[in-house]
Amino acid sequence: MPDDERSRLLIILEELLTNAVTHGCRLEGAAGEIAVALGLRGNHLGITFIDDGPAFDPLAAPELELDAADRSRVVGGLGIHIVCSLVHRARYRRKGGFNYLHLLRRIRLPNAARANICST
Repeated sequence: MPDDERSRLLIILEELLTNAVTHGCRLEGAAGEIAVALGLRGNHLGITFIDDGPAFDPLAAPELELDAADRSRVVGGLGIHIVCSLVHRARYRRKGGFNYLHLLRRIRLPNAARANICST
């Protein structure tokens, strides 16, 4: 993956992990489960983020008012706003006590990398 695409992926994963750990822990010190699956098909990068925190659909959050004055702006939500701005499709579902966030990002691959993916 090109460096700029790898950087975007790291931003997405860091934000999702930080949110799951910060907001998804049920009890102080309690163990939790987080799983990440990545898949690359052509120039489409699929990211599936799964956690066992309380049910929470980050895509249902209200739109941020980024132009609002600092004092009137609601705290929170900037991270998921950033994640959504870096992906082309996002879906959420709750199943079996787990949150599933499926993300799709179209990425730019160098021609040599694209040839390697197609030849395997």
